[in-house]
This record gives sequence, C-alpha cells and structure tokens, in this order.
Amino acid sequence: PKLSLRDLAPVRGKLPAAAQPLRQEYELFYAGTPDLRRYSHHARLTIWQSRDTFEGRKPRLGALKDWQLVRHAPTGGQDSYLFRATHEHGEVYIRYSLDRDGRIERVVWWHL
Repeated sequence: PKLSLRDLAPVRGKLPAAAQPLRQEYELFYAGTPDLRRYSHHARLTIWQSRDTFEGRKPRLGALKDWQLVRHAPTGGQDSYLFRATHEHGEVYIRYSLDRDGRIERVVWWHL
C-alpha cells in the first residue's frame, strides 16, 4: 500500500515522556547546534558533521509553527518516534530512534 506522510493523523493523548525533549532537540539541530549529550556515542560524530543540514533550507522553510507526533513504534528493535514539524512554508518529517538509555541512536528526516 502507498504511504503518504501527510495523511498520517497525529497520535492522540499525552506525549510519551521519552518523546517530550525531542522537539527541543529538533529545534537545536535545525539551528545547527545539536546537544550532543542527547545522542548515543555512535551517533555523535554523524550528527556533529551534519549539523548544518538545514542551513540552506531555513530561508525556504521558515519558522517552526507546529510539532506533532504521528507515529510511535519500534524500528529495528529501538523505540522510535515519527514527528511532523510544520514550518511556515513546508514540512519536515523526522524519526528519532532511541537506545535503551533513552539517547538518540538514529535520526532520519524527509523534507516535503
């Protein structure tokens, strides 16, 4: 079946505790200043090297207007959260996978 990220409805209810700091981490990463302490040792170098990922997109995307959890499910044996970050002029979908200690192990994002 076809999957449209835009068609995913927000998850109802309270945001799980492990997911609550992820908006702030997205905002830091978007600004090019990720908090490396939130990432696993394995992911830190990659995140640091890609910290300017959104630099060229920021003028087109604009400010963050809304943040919604659209899916919470295990991915590759890790607790994963898929968010919709709605900006003034576009959307970014970002999936965080957390290790057993609650640190960010993987980050995957899509810009629509």
